[in-house]
Amino acid sequence: MMGVSQMQPDERFGDVLRRYRLAAGLTQDGLANGRFTKQYVSQIERGEIIPTGELLDWLAARLGVEPIVLETG
Repeated sequence: MMGVSQMQPDERFGDVLRRYRLAAGLTQDGLANGRFTKQYVSQIERGEIIPTGELLDWLAARLGVEPIVLETG
């Protein structure tokens, strides 16, 4: 995606997810898309929840990126 730089050394998965979500113009509720709540997305972004492989794949698809992009920034 344009305007999204690589992960910084101190970045967590949640920080990367937030960056890509905002770059895609999505709210937390918009990213959740009825699959789960915006509170759940918030917990992921705060680092309270680490997504499973299946959820990572789903989030990446919603954001139009490969899962490895979210994992590595």
